[in-house]
Amino acid sequence: MVRFGKGRSGSRLVGLLVSVVALLMALAGTAQAEPPACTGEPSAIHTLNITVGGVATYGYYALPSTTPKGVVVLGHGYPTTAESMVPLMPGIAQRDDAIVVAMDYHGTVDLEGPTGTTSRGWKVSEGAADSIAAAQLFTSTCQGLDPTRFLNAAFGVSMGGNMTGLAVSEHATRADGSALFDYWFDVAGVTDVPEIYSDATAISLVPLGGIQTIGANAKTDIEAEMGSPILNLTTYLNRSPALRASQMKASGLKGVVVSHGVLDGEVASDQSDQMVAALALAGIPTDYVTSIFKAPESPPGLTLDGDILGLIPGYESPFAGHVNEIVIGAALDRLDALYGEGKAPSGLKLTLEDGSLGTFPLL
Repeated sequence: MVRFGKGRSGSRLVGLLVSVVALLMALAGTAQAEPPACTGEPSAIHTLNITVGGVATYGYYALPSTTPKGVVVLGHGYPTTAESMVPLMPGIAQRDDAIVVAMDYHGTVDLEGPTGTTSRGWKVSEGAADSIAAAQLFTSTCQGLDPTRFLNAAFGVSMGGNMTGLAVSEHATRADGSALFDYWFDVAGVTDVPEIYSDATAISLVPLGGIQTIGANAKTDIEAEMGSPILNLTTYLNRSPALRASQMKASGLKGVVVSHGVLDGEVASDQSDQMVAALALAGIPTDYVTSIFKAPESPPGLTLDGDILGLIPGYESPFAGHVNEIVIGAALDRLDALYGEGKAPSGLKLTLEDGSLGTFPLL
C-alpha cells in the first residue's frame, strides 16, 4: 500500500484550476501552469497539468528535499496509467535527489478515472511529447540551481520502453540548446513494434481469460496508434526504438541501461537483444542486465512457461517474468548509482543479475 503525503490531496483543487487555465492557453501550442517548485518533501506526490500540442494532459511528480541533480521521467506500461508509477516516485526522489515525473499519455482512456491504474491506448508518440514537455518544464525551472551537474534520464517500463525510446530520439533540447536527455533506462521494454503486435495477436488467441483480453485490446490499440493494421509497416518500423539508435546518438544520448528477464511472457527478451545490438552499432555505451530466475519468495511476473503455455494447472514459474522485481530492481540500482555515485554506462557490459544464481559479469 502506498502512502501519500499531503501534497497530492492538496493539489486536487489547484489541479482543476490549472486545467482551466491550460485550456485557455491551448492555442499557444505547449503551455503549462506557473513553474513548479524544485524541492519539497519526497513523500508528497503532486499533480502536474500541462497542455501539449493544444491538448490538456496530466501527470504526477515528486521532489527531492535538496537541490535536484536532474529530472527522471518515468514511462508506464500497458494497460496502466501514470498512477501506477507513483509507488516508485518518492524512493527515487529521496535516494537520487532527482525530480521524478510520470505523465499520463494524452489520448489514453483512463478506465477508472484520473486516479485509476487501468487504461486503454498505445499512445507512445503522445506520451513522448508529454514527457519531453514535462522534462523541459522542470529543467528550465530548476537546472540553474546546479548547472554543473544536472542529469536527465528517461526510465520506461514495458510499453513505457517504446514511449521513452521515442522521447530520447526526438532531438529534444534544453533552453541552452544542449540535449534534453542524458540517459535511457529500458526495463523489459517494447522496442520492436511489429513484433509486439504479432505477439499481442497471438496472445489474443490464448484461451486464458485475462491474458487473452489484454492481447486483444493491445492489438486493437496498437493498430489505432499506428493508423492501420500491420499492412502499413512503415509506421510500425518508424516507431520502433530498435531502429532509432542512430537518432538517439544524434539526440545526444550518453548511455543506456537495459534490463530484461529471459522468459518474459509479455515482451519477449529478444526485443532487448535487438536494442542492445543497435545501440552497440550506434556507439552508445550500454549496460545490459539479464535475469533467468526470480528470487524464491517473489512473484514471477508474466512468464512464457507459466502463463502463456499454461500447461500445468497451479504451476508457478521459477523464472523472472515480465517486470519481475529482480528486473526492475537491477535498473533502479543503476539509476541510483548514476545519480549517487556518477557511475554511468561505458562501452558494452553484459551482466547476469539473478534472484537465485546471484550476480555474474558476462562481458
